[in-house]
Amino acid sequence: MKYIFIINPIAGNDDKAKIFSRIKSTFRMSDDEMIVEPTHERGDAQLIAKKYAKEYGSECVIVSCGGDGTVHEIANGLAGTDTPLLLLPLGTGNDFAKKIYGTKNINVSQNTVLFNNSAYSTKDNVFGLRLENSTNATINANTINANNIPYVQNVIILDKSKGVNIASNTLTGAKKHGINLTSSSASISANTISGNKENGIFCYKNSTMTTNKNRITGNKKHGIFVNECKGKSKINGDTIQSNKQCGIAVQKGNNVTINSAKISKSGKNGIYIFKKSKATINKCTVSNNKKDGIYSTLSSTTNIKKGTVSKNRGNGIYYTNKAKGSINGVKIQKNKKKGIYLTKKVGKIKITKVKYAGNKGGKIQK
Repeated sequence: MKYIFIINPIAGNDDKAKIFSRIKSTFRMSDDEMIVEPTHERGDAQLIAKKYAKEYGSECVIVSCGGDGTVHEIANGLAGTDTPLLLLPLGTGNDFAKKIYGTKNINVSQNTVLFNNSAYSTKDNVFGLRLENSTNATINANTINANNIPYVQNVIILDKSKGVNIASNTLTGAKKHGINLTSSSASISANTISGNKENGIFCYKNSTMTTNKNRITGNKKHGIFVNECKGKSKINGDTIQSNKQCGIAVQKGNNVTINSAKISKSGKNGIYIFKKSKATINKCTVSNNKKDGIYSTLSSTTNIKKGTVSKNRGNGIYYTNKAKGSINGVKIQKNKKKGIYLTKKVGKIKITKVKYAGNKGGKIQK
């Protein structure tokens, strides 16, 4: 199939070069043909549409890339033909596109996407699914496997998008992250996120998220990494297992709450809070990690409530480098070093109602 992109270069304010670079990358991986036809003066869009409709009929698709004026011209050129019209609204008002497509909400559901062309190479960034400047989109019950192909950066990336619901997807094999949030907000629930070469979920640059009951396993860096985010994020009930570095890492993150998560078999620490972050860890099970169960450092504030920290190869809980916070009602059991280790450089740590049992290095080192 031929796709004829008729572009009004002066319509709207979007970065058209950036948009079409991504579209071209997609067409390189398909059997369809992309033809770009820019307009230069009034009436060009109608003439171009009429020419291709006459030559190819229903064997081509005309894509209107502009505003209402471009659509109007193309529609006149296609009148009486069987050539389909697709809208890529790049104008300022886009009233016609709004009437045709209705709400800006996007629903991507029940698709299977498998990347398998390992011989293909590109300098462009390729994604399983990218949303930019989207509001209240739904991404549900998709299977997207990047298959460890070098040019597939992220399975899902959200850029400046708000209120996105990501649920019940299987997301694997990206060069970087399973889910990447940049200046975005999302609800992320019941997904399986595994085998990505960096993080399972990367929450970056003032993004916020609420996670719930995801299974995040076997990623090459952290299961979840919250980095440079000032807003509130909640990590609820996730199972985070066998990630190569830490189960959860928070750097320069404020107001991160981790509730009822199960974090185990991490290559380093179960939970790592650092660089002036603020985190509350509540009713979590942190076990069988290769270093410390919970590690707080570099002027971070970490408050730990209830839950169990057990069978970690390092200390159960470790505070150092001006870290401060509280430990209340936690069961700290069978860790290979200390139950709690506080270095001389820590801030104020309040410890109450802790239950120790079987830590090989003893209960607490101050």
